[in-house]
Amino acid sequence: MQSPLSERKYSKICIVVEETNETLFWLELIEELNLLQTETIKSLLKEADEIVKATSSYKKKLGEDLKVI
Repeated sequence: MQSPLSERKYSKICIVVEETNETLFWLELIEELNLLQTETIKSLLKEADEIVKATSSYKKKLGEDLKVI
């Protein structure tokens, strides 16, 4: 049996990954509508993508530790 703390961490990181993916969606929409300068939006997209990669990796590791995945 896993600790409730580990399960709460996993639940929270799942939310972080979801929210960051949604942020990427909105940033891509902003880019398509040309609402921000190209330099600004590219920088934000890059940062958001890095966050998605890092949090997804952490989520995967937690899931393996909890045997969720």
